Amino acid sequence: MKKLFVILCMLGVLFGEGEKSLMEQGREAFEKGNFQKAATLWEKSCRQDNNRGCVALGVLYENGKGVQQDISQALKFYQKACNAGDGSGCGRIGLMYEQGKGVKQNVEKARELYKIACDRRDSLSCNSLGNIYMRENSEVQNKQMVIDLYQKACDFSNGFLCNNLAMIYRDGKIVKQNVPKAIELYSKACHRGYIGACINLGEEYRRGEGIKQDKEKAKNYFSIACIGNEFLGCTKLAFMYHIGDGVKQDLSKAFKLYQKACRGENGLGCTSLGIMYKNGEGVKKNIQMAKDFFIKACNLQDELGCQNYALLNEAGY
Repeated sequence: MKKLFVILCMLGVLFGEGEKSLMEQGREAFEKGNFQKAATLWEKSCRQDNNRGCVALGVLYENGKGVQQDISQALKFYQKACNAGDGSGCGRIGLMYEQGKGVKQNVEKARELYKIACDRRDSLSCNSLGNIYMRENSEVQNKQMVIDLYQKACDFSNGFLCNNLAMIYRDGKIVKQNVPKAIELYSKACHRGYIGACINLGEEYRRGEGIKQDKEKAKNYFSIACIGNEFLGCTKLAFMYHIGDGVKQDLSKAFKLYQKACRGENGLGCTSLGIMYKNGEGVKKNIQMAKDFFIKACNLQDELGCQNYALLNEAGY
C-alpha cells in the first residue's frame, strides 16, 4: 500500500485545489485502507471530468486495489485523462508501453507519450524519458539532453527526483562532478519533504568533502530525518552522540536513538545497540542482549551485525 500511495503522490493525483469533496475524501479512504470506497469516490470524480480522479482510478485498476485488476480498464481511464490534457495519464500509458504491460511492448511509443507528458509538466515522465535516452545512447552530446530532462523532473517534482539528480552531480559519472550543485539539489529535495535527501545533506556536511565541513548542520539534518521516521537518520545522529563527533558525547542519547532506529528496522541501528551492550557503553554489559541485536541486524541484511554475531559465537558466547 505504501508503494502505491507514493506512486499516487508522485503523479500528483491525490491533491488538488477545490477538489476536496471527492479527491480528498478518496485520499482519506485510501490512506485508511478502504480501497473500495476510494475507487467509488474517484470514479465519481472521473465521471465529472476530473482528470486526477481518472488517473487515480486507473492506478487502482492497474494494481487491483478496491476493484478487480483490469489492465484494459486502467488504460481506458489513463487514456481519458491523457486525451483531456493530463500529463500523468499520458505518462502512465507510456510506462505500460515501455514495460509491455497490457499492451505490446513498444519503447518508441513510450518515448512519444513520455515526451507529451513531460511537456505537460509530469515529473515522472521527464525522468523516464531521460532514462530511455541514457540507456540508448551515452554519447557526450546526449548527456546534456538527459540532464536537462532530469532537471525538468526535479523542477516539477516533490523532491525525490531532485535527490536523484543531486546524486548524479555528486557521483560525477554522467556529468562532471559538481558538489555545490549536488548540495543545492539535496537541499531542494529535503525542503520539499523528501527525507532521504536530508540524510544525504547531513552526510555531506559531516564529511566536508568538496564543501565546508559543518557538524552542526549535519546534526540538524540527521535530526530532521529521524523526526520524520527515516531511521537511518536516527542511526547517523546516534553515532555522532556515541563518539562525540561535533557534539558533546552522550551515550544515553545515543542509546535511545539507536533504539528508535532498530525498532524502525534499520539494521545498522540494531548492530550499534549490540555493540553498546557488548562493550557496556552507556548500558550494563550484556552479551546475550548484544547477540540478540546482532542477529536482528543480520536478519535485516546488515553485514556488520552478522560478523559481530559470528565473532561472539566463535568466542564461545
